[in-house]
This record gives sequence, structure tokens and C-alpha cells, in this order.
Amino acid sequence: MKVEIGRQRVDGDDSRRFTPAAITFDTRAHTLTTEIKDDWEEQIKKQWLTNQSHVKEAIIYQFGIEDFEQKIRDFTDLGVAPWSVVALHNVYLAQVRNAFVSGSYYSALLGACGLVNEY
Repeated sequence: MKVEIGRQRVDGDDSRRFTPAAITFDTRAHTLTTEIKDDWEEQIKKQWLTNQSHVKEAIIYQFGIEDFEQKIRDFTDLGVAPWSVVALHNVYLAQVRNAFVSGSYYSALLGACGLVNEY
């Protein structure tokens, strides 16, 4: 038995091209702010504590050890980055967020103002 995979393309069938979108999906801030409940199973509590520890280590690795408590606090204060379909918006917003977490507050402020004026 011959199995035919899909229908054959022909001229004039208006074949569409799909373009991948540049998006980010970073839930680390949510992981850090999730409250571990007393009624959770011990294994789940342990897993969440381990995940939170790994996220803190990743933030320290990304932004540096100096003033790491403040950097983690700033990272969680920003929360999860909003979704955007404008490709350059994602790039510039990531730069603003990184500057803020790194402690470059003035640079982050200028970048945010420029981003608002641009879009």
C-alpha cells in the first residue's frame, strides 16, 4: 500500500510562506517570585527551591557577582518581559532590562525613553 504524504503543490495554489517571529519567553522572574506553599508535597517544595537556586545562579552568572542581591531584586521587580511582535522592539527592550538589572539605571532610563519615542 502506498501512502501519499499531503497533497502535491501546483501552480496557482497560492502557497504561503511562514516567517518565524523573534520572540522571547523568559519565566525566571516568575520562578523567583512564586511562593512555596506549606501544603505542597515535600518533593515539590524541594524542586521549587532547587529551581529558584538555579535561577539565582544564572542571574549572577549573567550580570555579575558584585551587588548580586540588588541585581536579583531588580530582576524580580521587572517581572516577566512583555510579548511583542515588533522584532527590534524585543532587542531594545532586552537591552533596557539588562541595563536596569546590571545597575545602570540612567542608561536603562534613557533606553526606555528612546524605546517609547521610537514606537
